[in-house]
Amino acid sequence: MNKKGVRKEFASGSAIYHVAKGMIFINEGLVFKIQSIRESQNNLKNIKNVDRLKKVIFEKIKNMFNVRIEHYKLTYPHLSDKNFTQIKLKEFSYERNSEEEPNDMGATQNGYFKLYPRGFRCNICGDFQLITDKNINSLHYGNCLNSNCHGKYRQIALIKFCEQCGKLDEIYYESRNKDLKNPKLKLLWESADSPSTWRFVTSDNIKTDFLKIPCSHQINKKKISLSPPKNYKAMAITSGGVVKPVVISTVDIPDIKIEHPKQDYIIWGIVMGRFDSLIESKPEDKTLIEVIDEKIKLYNNNENYNIIK
Repeated sequence: MNKKGVRKEFASGSAIYHVAKGMIFINEGLVFKIQSIRESQNNLKNIKNVDRLKKVIFEKIKNMFNVRIEHYKLTYPHLSDKNFTQIKLKEFSYERNSEEEPNDMGATQNGYFKLYPRGFRCNICGDFQLITDKNINSLHYGNCLNSNCHGKYRQIALIKFCEQCGKLDEIYYESRNKDLKNPKLKLLWESADSPSTWRFVTSDNIKTDFLKIPCSHQINKKKISLSPPKNYKAMAITSGGVVKPVVISTVDIPDIKIEHPKQDYIIWGIVMGRFDSLIESKPEDKTLIEVIDEKIKLYNNNENYNIIK
């Protein structure tokens, strides 16, 4: 598909809600997954306080990662403050030059995506094929590869999901016969809307229920969960619905050193000029921080009061 110049565009203002590595979107009836996004060349120059931003993001990652480990009983080590030095911030580019033409591989100078899932099925005979560079055009634009069939291939917009370890995987045939490579397959069903009725059928009529093959809780041959094997669940793909980005809103305040529990609040108020009236009325024997602190202590019992007005 990429060779045919398939393109997907999002408004730059909402790109962070729609575009992230691993996210899925639907375009002209086909499902794609974003493989990569171009990194910005600004090298974080527009960020006033990089260390603070890293701390905000790391705390979110640490909390969510550790909750996931506990929930799925994963074998990964928990994150702690010692891992903070391992985090690296990346700034991505969501801009598009209107004078540029989209190039190959589904890119508009911002990123790349590919067809996902790769499984295609003939709408008449049920012939099942996995996408490769060799058959990509014939599967989508041509007829069924079986000479006696006039059907068309349709992408199977369904993936397998393990409720125990959280693993997502494509639907494909797993042969127990290691000597049998690239078997001729059909994907047949009693109802297209009921994945529990779907079966892979080989040329010698061996039927396999892919949902009854339990998840081994392995990724790249590495055990990720100590839980017992569990059968997969089928999950229909909707645009953006399998992998969603976590959006954190934060104020990029300058790197000003203030020893105060409400440091960010105070610095933001100073930068925005919200404490100008306090500066003008400040007694000579007190610092601005002391005056602000008095205001905070005065109204700390009233949660609805905001000294920044």
